[in-house]
Amino acid sequence: MIQYPAQSPDLYPVHCGPMAVYPAEANVRPVWEGGGPAYVPPTPKVIQERPDIVISSLDTWPAWDEAWYPVGPRGLAKAARAAGWEARIGFARGPVPGQAKDSWEIRDTIGVWMDGFGKRAAGMWERNPDAEFSAKKLEAGNIKPGEIPSGMQWSTAGTAILLGKGMSWGYANLTDLKEWLALQGAVLPSWYTMIQAWVQAHEERDARKAKTTKAPERAHA
Repeated sequence: MIQYPAQSPDLYPVHCGPMAVYPAEANVRPVWEGGGPAYVPPTPKVIQERPDIVISSLDTWPAWDEAWYPVGPRGLAKAARAAGWEARIGFARGPVPGQAKDSWEIRDTIGVWMDGFGKRAAGMWERNPDAEFSAKKLEAGNIKPGEIPSGMQWSTAGTAILLGKGMSWGYANLTDLKEWLALQGAVLPSWYTMIQAWVQAHEERDARKAKTTKAPERAHA
């Protein structure tokens, strides 16, 4: 059941409803026929439902030849296998959280999942399919749905080292992850601490720079 707040003359200074009196002047606060302010209850928030997955990684692995994938994912899988890990690559197309709250955007994702020595890790790449090619190219048959054309732009979307059930550590870059794989995950706690501290220090520095850059603009506003 939707709970509406108590009536307030300042919260919703508009006229609406069967019992409202519509004043002639726009700047006059409307009132109920029985006296008091008019009140319009807020519209219930509508959350956009998550779209369906277009292509699942379960469909593309192991069906797809790894030669289709960019150098980054193939290089990570190769390094993992050389260190004794089981590695697989999958492609998926589906919804990810959008820039606006409670919104979704369709993205292509490549994931490399590594398993071994009682540990697991992953590396991800992402691209926006709408920004890369148009529906007309698909209709013309130049690019098949789900195909990965050569030369398409991919960006790294982070890594994850699974430290336990429901626990993921994502501060490692690809170089760090390959080092972790080469050591079969047998690293000291200080390895995690140093990398995390370095990443957080740079994030704080970038945030300070952005704040300093915007400060003069606000001063002249």
